Amino acid sequence: MTIRLFENGRVLTPSGAFAEASLLVSGRKIESVVPAGESRPSASDPEIERADLGGLYVIPGFVDCHIHLTALALNKLRCDLSAATSARDACEKMSLWAAAHPDATFLVGFDFDESRWENGQLPTRVMLDGVDDRRPVLLRRICGHLGIANTPLIKRLRRRPDLMDEDAGIVREHVLWEAGHLWEPDDGEVVASVEAAIKDLHRLGITTIHDFVEPERFDVYVRGVAASSAPLRIDAMIHTNPRDLGYYRGACAEAGARDFRVVGAKCFLDGSLGGRTAALNSDYSDGPGWGALLMRKEVVKALAEECFEDGYVLAVHAIGDRAIDLAATALRDFPRGTNLFRIEHCEVAGPAQLENVRWAPVCLSLQPNFVRNWGGAGGLYERRLGKNRVRWCNPYKTLLSSGLPCVFGSDGMPAGPLYGLKGAIEHPVPEERLRPDEALACYTSRPHAVGVQSREAGTLEAGRLADFVLLDGNPLEDDTDRIKVLATIIDGEIVYDAEEGR
Repeated sequence: MTIRLFENGRVLTPSGAFAEASLLVSGRKIESVVPAGESRPSASDPEIERADLGGLYVIPGFVDCHIHLTALALNKLRCDLSAATSARDACEKMSLWAAAHPDATFLVGFDFDESRWENGQLPTRVMLDGVDDRRPVLLRRICGHLGIANTPLIKRLRRRPDLMDEDAGIVREHVLWEAGHLWEPDDGEVVASVEAAIKDLHRLGITTIHDFVEPERFDVYVRGVAASSAPLRIDAMIHTNPRDLGYYRGACAEAGARDFRVVGAKCFLDGSLGGRTAALNSDYSDGPGWGALLMRKEVVKALAEECFEDGYVLAVHAIGDRAIDLAATALRDFPRGTNLFRIEHCEVAGPAQLENVRWAPVCLSLQPNFVRNWGGAGGLYERRLGKNRVRWCNPYKTLLSSGLPCVFGSDGMPAGPLYGLKGAIEHPVPEERLRPDEALACYTSRPHAVGVQSREAGTLEAGRLADFVLLDGNPLEDDTDRIKVLATIIDGEIVYDAEEGR
């Protein structure tokens, strides 16, 4: 068994403060935390590997409680449009990518965000026909709930007037997901890209994820995780009926993916604010329409009953206030100590929604990086909701103070807990700002205490898993945009070292 001493660090204590100390790691676990000035193992002991941290800040490994690892992997096979500055620029980037990939049978661009563009105009079907009028072309908005398709792709989709505008090429929700499933990348490329995506997470200090997985590529995805030399703790929730989860658990076991747990299912009640598909209780402020509920309360309750009987998690996507109300009322009759139900996002949560949610046995999975995309006065959130409703968008302090269990993730928009921390600490509504220690706990200790997703990790104490991150700054005091992850450790092994670039 390997014994390592990480000495001379500033270690985050369970009380939420930093103290000068060293970590003695034996195998996969922390054997002891040795305060500065106390006796440490002898420097001459040849059985101990030593690493001098030189005063770096040591925190528990970050947990991203809402991410899509498959999407991160597939993005390495698609055209990145996150830096596009207009619809024309997005199409030009797609044209260059198409020319560089003449053998690709399907062209996909991802993460465009028209809310950041000067005129805010979406690309159109005609513009994408100009990119390529023979191969299908799909552009996915950053939210993943709205996309643009060219004519060859539109012809391959089922007609859903409620979720598509054929003339403009706009596709939403189920039609967008159908369009995405028509793309069939090479299995070998997907398997290889999974390891690259995991290493990207290590660079961000992420040691554990709560992953949301589409069933269509599950087998290939699990093969990629099993084949990867890069470790990551994964709790997967599948967008499927709970009765099918046994199959996915079996596939996971057969693949031999380490530390990969299929813990539950996910369902969608609505879409996104950016795509104007989140279900609101009144019209959007920038135009008619309340969004759409994608499921009935009775269906959600039936799914919850199946999960409750078998001990599975049910994660319910609910962004708009109408969707949050439906989720809360569907789940409120289950026992208080259920610890199986989650509401993902819970963004437009005014006093009425908070009262409803308080009576439901749920954990709230929130994304502070969304707040950094708020856009300030006149930005996306204010345009969609108006000045009055935007006050109740992502009310972190109110939610945390209510006593509800809250955890943080990113939805990959973008991944990066240090980026998200700033969103929670510097919330545009001053009353909703969290203290740095409160926000950090939602990325570290709190996720490991969530029901069936609990692990012996999240705090730096004897007996806990040796998952931790080395930072060059203090996340409780310094600007997190200026702090860098210098190393990520899982099971006592260094999986990322900034000095070595890996």
